[in-house]
Order: sequence, then C-alpha cells, then structure tokens
Amino acid sequence: MAVDVVMKGRTAQGTIAWSISLLLMPWLSLPFYLVLGDRKFIGYERASPEGSREIDVLARALLESLAPFVPPNSEAGFADRGFTKLARFPFTSGNKVTLLINGSATFDAILEAVESAREYIVVQFYIVRDDGLGKRLQRALLAARKRGVRVYLLYDEIGSHGLPRAYLQALKDAGCECSGFRTKARKQRPFRLNFRNHRKIVVVDGRVAFTGGHNVGDEYLGLHKVLTPWRDTHVSIRGPAVQCVQLAFVEDWFWATQRVP
Repeated sequence: MAVDVVMKGRTAQGTIAWSISLLLMPWLSLPFYLVLGDRKFIGYERASPEGSREIDVLARALLESLAPFVPPNSEAGFADRGFTKLARFPFTSGNKVTLLINGSATFDAILEAVESAREYIVVQFYIVRDDGLGKRLQRALLAARKRGVRVYLLYDEIGSHGLPRAYLQALKDAGCECSGFRTKARKQRPFRLNFRNHRKIVVVDGRVAFTGGHNVGDEYLGLHKVLTPWRDTHVSIRGPAVQCVQLAFVEDWFWATQRVP
C-alpha cells in the first residue's frame, strides 16, 4: 500500500502522510486508507464531455455560444490561461459579479431570483437542512413550480443525511425533480465516503448564477446557538460565465441520474 501511494499519490503532502503512517502504524492506518485512500472517483468521468456524448454535445454548443466573449490568446494573460485550463471552461469577458459577504445577503439574493424565475431553476448544495432557511427555500421552489417553472434539486447524500424524506417528497409531489449525489451509484466501490460533492450552485433561467461557500442551514445566517457567528462568502454572476456554472451542474446531475435535464 505504501508503494502504491508513492507511485500514484496526487499531492506531495498526502503521499508523505499516507506512506509514513502505513509504514509506521499499519494496523491503525490501513483501515483508514482502505476507506479514504482512493485517488480517483471511478465512473465520474462518464459525466464529463470526454466520457459522455450527451454532455459533449452540450459542452460544444456552450463553447460556440461563448466564442464572442472569449478574448484572443494574444490578449489573454497568463492567469487567464491558467484559470481556463484548471476550470476546463473558457475565460470570458462581459460578466457582472456581485460579492455577497454573508448568509443574509446570499439567500436574500437567491430567493429573490427564484421568485422571479420564469422557465427553470437548478439548485445544488452539499448541505440542505429542514430548518428555517431550508423551509424558506422549499416554499420558494414550490411557489415557482406552481407557476410552471421547472425545478431541479441536487443535494449530497452525506452532507444532507439529516434531511427528512417528507421535505423531498413535498417537492417531488409538486413536480420538482430531486436527486442525491450518490457515490455508490451503479455498484461502485462502497469505500467512497471522502468523495463528496461540495458544490453550491443556483442558476435561474440561465441568466443569473450563484456559487460560493454557503449551504442551506440556519447556521449560515448566524442563527445557530453554537455555530455563531458564521463567516462565508458567495457571489452572484450575470453574463456568459453563467453558462459555465450551469454546465457544471448538468455534469453532476447526469452523474446522479444518467439524464440530461
């Protein structure tokens, strides 16, 4: 196992930590390595443009639509090219980004956008709780669905382990599509507790996107008795970059459901 770590480790610090612990404390570290030591989320690449024809078609259409907003290579700086390679999406101009510096600003803006939705809403969070904020989001989504808006909710099954079935069932009964991000889908290996989906994404009608660090829970509003004050940041985005955020959601939704929304 230690040799395997040295040959295939992703980071220097992780390789050093695992190899030393496996050699010096094998009986203690080996069980943890079997559970948390996977380096590749086998199967997730099938939800990327390289592994799925459906996603590839969408990604190509996206790149074509963004072409007028992509600066020429001669004008793109080194940082721009680096971000493009890391994100797998082009660096675009013509965006308006608003910094949302706390939970109240974040969810006031998100709920306002949800209330103005006319076609569809996509929602993705690592944690969704059935508390005050969670119920506000649920009511907003139900109201949108009543107006005929398509609603897609993706949550992480571990992060949202306390979310009751009744919460999701109310959304499903109204016609919303809900899915958990399952790391054991399609008979994958069971030891994948560390492969979680921590993305926080909301996109409304393809025109405004929200992403950042806040989850759906009262603690993010500073209302938790213990976890207060809470400091986190979100941004709202308008412009061509919204489509890149939207494609990230589509990839995750396709992984979870094997369907393109």
